[in-house]
Amino acid sequence: MNSGVCMQFVSAMEKIFPEGDTGRPIERISALKNERLNFQLVVVSPFERKGECKWTVKGRLAPYAEVRVVDYAKGCYNIRPDSDDYVIFRDGRVTLYPEILRTPDYTDLCLYPNVYRTLWITLFSPGGLPPGEHELSVCLKDWKGNFLAEKSITVCVVDAELEKSDLVVTNWMHYDCIAGYYGERVFSEGFYGILGKFFDSAFSHGINTVYTPLFTPPLDTERGGERRTVQTVGIRAENGKYEFDFSGLEKFIRFAESHGAEYFELSHLATQWGAEFCPKIVAERGGREEKIFGWHTPSAGAEYRSFLAAFLPALVDRLKAWGIKDKCFLHISDEPSEEHLPDYLALKRWVETFSDGIPVIDALSDYGFYLKKAVDLPVVDIYNSEPFRENNAKHWVYYCCSNHKQYVSNRFFNMPSQRNRILGMQMYLNGASGFLHWGFNFYNSYLSKEEINPFMTTDAGGFFQSGDSFVVYPARDGVWDSLRLEVFSDGLEDYRALKTLERQRGRAFTESLLRDEGMAGYKIYRRDANRHFDFREKINALISETAPYLPHEENMR
Repeated sequence: MNSGVCMQFVSAMEKIFPEGDTGRPIERISALKNERLNFQLVVVSPFERKGECKWTVKGRLAPYAEVRVVDYAKGCYNIRPDSDDYVIFRDGRVTLYPEILRTPDYTDLCLYPNVYRTLWITLFSPGGLPPGEHELSVCLKDWKGNFLAEKSITVCVVDAELEKSDLVVTNWMHYDCIAGYYGERVFSEGFYGILGKFFDSAFSHGINTVYTPLFTPPLDTERGGERRTVQTVGIRAENGKYEFDFSGLEKFIRFAESHGAEYFELSHLATQWGAEFCPKIVAERGGREEKIFGWHTPSAGAEYRSFLAAFLPALVDRLKAWGIKDKCFLHISDEPSEEHLPDYLALKRWVETFSDGIPVIDALSDYGFYLKKAVDLPVVDIYNSEPFRENNAKHWVYYCCSNHKQYVSNRFFNMPSQRNRILGMQMYLNGASGFLHWGFNFYNSYLSKEEINPFMTTDAGGFFQSGDSFVVYPARDGVWDSLRLEVFSDGLEDYRALKTLERQRGRAFTESLLRDEGMAGYKIYRRDANRHFDFREKINALISETAPYLPHEENMR
């Protein structure tokens, strides 16, 4: 009996909306042995509702397959009037976007008449996928066990491994948001149990750096306002003298390392957007805990300088003892303006007096400020990266809420997935050494005026375009990844594939391949998901000694 259910495989760069338009079907896909390979299976029932559908994965690669249901999230703030045209919808509509990757222990695949649903399939093995060509099949049955449909795809696993990435990649984790959503006390055992799930999500997707809260991070906080205290360093303050307890910081760092952290960004030493004030710092004084620094204390004040003169050498000694000093970065404040640059520079020079060469990294996109040594390692808005690249300045790149023009990469709901994924190839071509994003899990409204439910509010209360402020969702006892996080991870895998090809054929050959494909800087590239898919397949074929498969060859000329 024909169930009428239809299925087709598509690439991970398609966004499948309920009303359909699945894009180009694929029958074959390739990966290297240690790659995290993503693709999708689109399912539609044209006749009747089919609830609680179950799937079975068959074939030699089945043990390595993770299958998740793509669910939808509502985007309200989806486009700016001055956005470019490489977006999905230009009319600013409020709509549902394919976004949340729910694990099957929480949900089955429920089919509705003529509503397109998607299964997200990830193939990965820590020990490496078996090389060769494999047929992978997905069989779908209804809740009674009746057969609905089956579809197969050929997966070619190239007998080679991706190079380890040399990028430093960070997405800031907001620990107060975890505590607030789950109702756990910060740094309690229950909190750490949940935090481990967030770390696992981040580090399995190419992020290798953890934002480390020495004190409550002075990020996205209304002037005069406060966020929940998140401080790992214990302090006793008496008569202008300070004693420090680093046991909480050591526990945090060792826990992060056990989950895969390689680098540590030490939290900002001054408030955002000007570096005028101190972060919230609490200490025991006279037997009571009190706030000794915050919005009421200028960062240029003598009291704070005295504190840093005591704190930083003690911190550096511990980082050395723990063997991570050379894996750390310091922050002062993001994007100093001309008005605030003198105070920023003065604080930076004071900090480097005591920090024993730990580099200061901050978002800084004015090349003139860099020449004034405002930072040691600039994190540059991709809009403004040209002078840094032209002068071979070592730098990272970032994007955020303002990057919606000139076709630069970003990961808003309303942007095609290729615009998210292209970043990996661009960082390779343009020589970036790292990437930073401010919002891994920011579950607050703008300036942290209130906590939000990320399943209901995806635009920080109407201030940031949907998709800017987080890429994971808090499940009951863990984390649900987003489609956008997986695509971002795919871009980092593209970067590693290019590094692998470079090892085989040289840097000049690999760069020429990208330039021949139409890439230049961060604004010029072929805005075509199919082209991107085919190009990555070509890279895999070039890496393979036998090059068994070159997809759509006529399109690659």
